[in-house]
Amino acid sequence: MTVNPSGVQDVNGYVLNNLPGRVDVQVGDATASGVVNSADISLVKSKSGSVPGSTNFRRDVNADGNINSADISLVKSKSGTGLP
Repeated sequence: MTVNPSGVQDVNGYVLNNLPGRVDVQVGDATASGVVNSADISLVKSKSGSVPGSTNFRRDVNADGNINSADISLVKSKSGTGLP
């Protein structure tokens, strides 16, 4: 995903217009390691039944507002994948 901010100021007060930035997202990477593996599966399983909040939102992989078996299944289906 490429983001093009407009009118954003840096810490020195300089305005950054149309400066593209890249954001990489790996579906199922609950640990934010860049790869999906057994650690992600275990983490999502351990939070199953929880409501996502500010500290565990990455575990709601399908972003449906619940951490449950659907999230675990999605992480399992992405196991072995990673960012380039």
